[in-house]
Amino acid sequence: MARSLVGVTVHDNVLRGMEIARDQPRRWGEVPLDAGVIDQGAVVDVAAFADALEALWKSAGFSSKRMALAIEAEAATIRRVSLPGSVAEDIAEAAAYDIAEVLAYPAAEAVIDHAVLNAVSDQPLVETDGLLVEAPSIETLVVAVRRETIEGFTRAAKIAGLRWVRAELTPAANVSLLPKDPLGPSLGAVVSIGESTTTVSVHDGGGLLFARVLMTGVGDTASLSHELESQLAEVEHLRTGGQGVHGAEARRSDDAPGVAVVAEGIRRTLHFHATEIDKRTIDHVVLCGARSRAAGLLDRVAEAMPNASVALLEHGDWPTFEQSERFDTAFAVARLVQTSHSDHLRDLSLVPPSVRVRRQDQRAIAVGSAVAAVLAAAAFANFQSRSAAIDQQELTVEAAEHAVDRVSDEVDRFGNDRLLAAEIERRRHVVEALAADRVAVPALVGQLAEAMPADSILRSLQITAVVDEEGDASVVAIDGAAPDLDGVAAWIDGVNDSGVLSDVRLVSTSFGPYGLDEEDVAVFQVTATVAGTAIAPLPVAVTGGAE
Repeated sequence: MARSLVGVTVHDNVLRGMEIARDQPRRWGEVPLDAGVIDQGAVVDVAAFADALEALWKSAGFSSKRMALAIEAEAATIRRVSLPGSVAEDIAEAAAYDIAEVLAYPAAEAVIDHAVLNAVSDQPLVETDGLLVEAPSIETLVVAVRRETIEGFTRAAKIAGLRWVRAELTPAANVSLLPKDPLGPSLGAVVSIGESTTTVSVHDGGGLLFARVLMTGVGDTASLSHELESQLAEVEHLRTGGQGVHGAEARRSDDAPGVAVVAEGIRRTLHFHATEIDKRTIDHVVLCGARSRAAGLLDRVAEAMPNASVALLEHGDWPTFEQSERFDTAFAVARLVQTSHSDHLRDLSLVPPSVRVRRQDQRAIAVGSAVAAVLAAAAFANFQSRSAAIDQQELTVEAAEHAVDRVSDEVDRFGNDRLLAAEIERRRHVVEALAADRVAVPALVGQLAEAMPADSILRSLQITAVVDEEGDASVVAIDGAAPDLDGVAAWIDGVNDSGVLSDVRLVSTSFGPYGLDEEDVAVFQVTATVAGTAIAPLPVAVTGGAE
């Protein structure tokens, strides 16, 4: 079950947050930002932004310290490219090389990711009508964000005492607001409208296809968009050959300021996509965001897009509160982060490389610790036969094997270090070879792996005493690590609730540097009782060498 998470957005100099749990809003709030704290989607004053985060958490009463951030599209470079079919095995490198040509800063300073938009073959040549020809081009969406932009947010979150979980691109997050089409993929657009900018996201059943930011929005004052509406009148006059709107007629008396400009901008953007990018028409348009319900906007967009259905975003069973649309993107980014490992949407990761390396290091240590414990238990099986318990332990050993495989798969997914992957594979084969001994310690390791929170680490496990000579219980000492004290409490609650251990007692806890980044984590020691099948203490020669 996903833990609660706070989605955070920064738009129109307002910091907004919404805490969700079980895919439903729980709490929400917003605080104003002073001018100059954020510029073009990036943090300029880290300390001031940290103060704003603290004020937001206090005023909204958020219970979770976990934060997911929506990175505005204006802070990113988003590019749709067609790569030759011959690069199918090196798409990431080719995509990074392509977008580097348009970046205003060195590519080494960017966090770059891509999503493939069409099915591709890993063969550079394919057979067509008996002839070998180059594989079809690979349609790819590439996104780049300056690393210091993301790290500015992460530093502010750390100062505010929050745990930064992930960053997602605002257009991709907005697409996640829509339910999956049960009839199959269709081409549509989600348009998020603010006071100063409008973000257009084109999507299909698999997620984001195209994004563009319009530097116009729907304002609150009558004079805000007078100049823009005059320009619109001139554009319409030229576009329609002198038959379009003129002067004051460009704005209707009931329209909010800027409505006509935004509607025209949406029409032109989607027309450009249909004629220059995808060659398909848009079936439906959904409006969301703080100013999506401005007077006259829905009608204006419907008139501009006569061949598409146009509607406002439905909030389903959200709690009713005034102007809930202001929190659309905050809800979207929290929801997308909690479901990003599913096959619902294409995944565009904006996690800085430094964070990826730290997570990879933690996962590798977790696998190493589990393998070391299993090897120690298997060695003990050579000292004393446990034939009477073999039948009972057969299923639990299988569970331990699956747990090790699952964690190994996590390492493969997070890391690119081939030497590390080879070492993990070697250790896994050793575990598989020893699994036939069917002893109780591998079962315990597997059960702990299932019960532990994903962001905690099992550093070591040692059997200290047999409680009952009849073989009903044993005492174990466990060392672990978690991101913070809340994580230690979550670890203890998880193993207690699962029934794997009982009488779990915290012996000590301390903070210290850990991993490649040497970030401070909570290192803790506990003792506990293992009920069911007693495990005899291992000889010192066996337990002493396990790391």
